[in-house]
Amino acid sequence: MQQYTRFPKILAMAFGLGAPLIPGLLPLPLWTGLLYFFGSGVLGLFWPVKSWQWGLWMAGPVFILALISVAFVGGVDIFLKKDLPKLLLILACACAGGIILPFLKNLVVKKKNQ
Repeated sequence: MQQYTRFPKILAMAFGLGAPLIPGLLPLPLWTGLLYFFGSGVLGLFWPVKSWQWGLWMAGPVFILALISVAFVGGVDIFLKKDLPKLLLILACACAGGIILPFLKNLVVKKKNQ
């Protein structure tokens, strides 16, 4: 029986909130997407059960903060044109990393055991 812990979710949210603060990465959505891809992939390697959820735990807080910002400050048209595509790219990359890297690890382990 697996013991329940909140540590991986807290780690994922902290990474998701801290990753955009790395200087120089935010203007380049490809690098930011790769950072989220490998971040959720590493979490998926350590906690492979429902590994796709790490992408949601990483991108969720950033997405919620952006929506709160739009709600209080305004600028819906700028959000839809500029920020939403970046946030969707981050979400897609993070969920893909959580799925692909644990899957590749399982393939390697299965080939090794044969």
